[in-house]
Amino acid sequence: MFLYNKLYFLELVKNNGKNLEFIPDIFKNDKEIVLHAVKEDGLSLRYASEQLQKDKEIVLEAVKNDKYNYTNRCALEFASKRLKNDKEIVFEAVKMVSIALEFASKRLKNDKEIVFEAVKNNGSALEFASKRLQNDKEIVLEAIKNNGFALEFASKELKNDKDIVLQTVINKVSLHFASDELKNNYEIVLVAVQNNGYHLKYASEQLKNDKDIVLQAINNNSYALQYASELLRNDKEIVLQAVKNDFNSLYYSSNELKNNKDFIIDCIINNNIIIIKYPNNNLYLLIHNLQHNFNTKLIVLDELFLNNINYISKTKNFYDILNFILTYHLKIFIENYKKFIYHIVNNLEYIQLCQEHNIHIFNIDEITSYEEYNFDDIKKEYELKYKDNIILFY
Repeated sequence: MFLYNKLYFLELVKNNGKNLEFIPDIFKNDKEIVLHAVKEDGLSLRYASEQLQKDKEIVLEAVKNDKYNYTNRCALEFASKRLKNDKEIVFEAVKMVSIALEFASKRLKNDKEIVFEAVKNNGSALEFASKRLQNDKEIVLEAIKNNGFALEFASKELKNDKDIVLQTVINKVSLHFASDELKNNYEIVLVAVQNNGYHLKYASEQLKNDKDIVLQAINNNSYALQYASELLRNDKEIVLQAVKNDFNSLYYSSNELKNNKDFIIDCIINNNIIIIKYPNNNLYLLIHNLQHNFNTKLIVLDELFLNNINYISKTKNFYDILNFILTYHLKIFIENYKKFIYHIVNNLEYIQLCQEHNIHIFNIDEITSYEEYNFDDIKKEYELKYKDNIILFY
């Protein structure tokens, strides 16, 4: 009967080492059964008898078959104190599960070969190394190669080491654990924000006020604007660049810019979704639609439209807007031409468009500077010269 039971339980642990938890205690002290259990799942060592947790063969097999799991526990944790001080066992343990270093003896936490093997696989194991090895540059560099956050566990001296911190930011990890001195290092901060704009958060106040650094940060991530200095959050170039990438970053700009109509319209022209922030502002809605959802049906020559030609002229569709007005609303254009004129005369394309519609525009000062006539005489002369055309002066 005993033999039958042993064979039954042996099959159970061969299929799943964790089944060792549920078999009778007498079999948890059976070396053959436990050996098969830890071969299948190293962590099942936790269910072995205390006597077998002292057995080197059993424990060595367990750590060789250990693996990371959601509980963050490892086979070495359940080995005896004597075996936690066995270099062969601990080396195999950290090779499989780096954080097993936590359960190594104090002596082996100070063993460079053991610690190097641990951090090589997972830099976070540096947390469990001795103070001496947390101050070992070779060890720390190896740790941050695969886990930049391991810098947290480096010595104060190495947190101020340029090579170490530069490797950390190259790995796209923040400056959070770097020394204050290196948080003010232009080269390091530049690499950091180029890799992740959010890392501007940990830069020095001086570099948060550096325009080039902040531009690099927001080019990587617009929301980095929130970490820029108060002065740069009020800088039109900086904020406009941020909202070009993501309008919602406007939230982090200064109140002054949020309430600056000229600036908001520049943002609308450069960003298709900015109007979402101002759904009840008719001017912003008009500019947004003319820029991004252009349709001639949107052109209603009312007071709102005619009084804001200076903004409308900035939209990419102003040529088509002007052509539509000249074609279908010429009378209104003539009556209000002074609102259009300065946005036309500085653009050859717009001047030629007007000429195609038989409209000629002249600068009074330029004419009178070389003509010895008064304006009325000049006007009559030009009207005669451009008969059947519309003559406009400004």
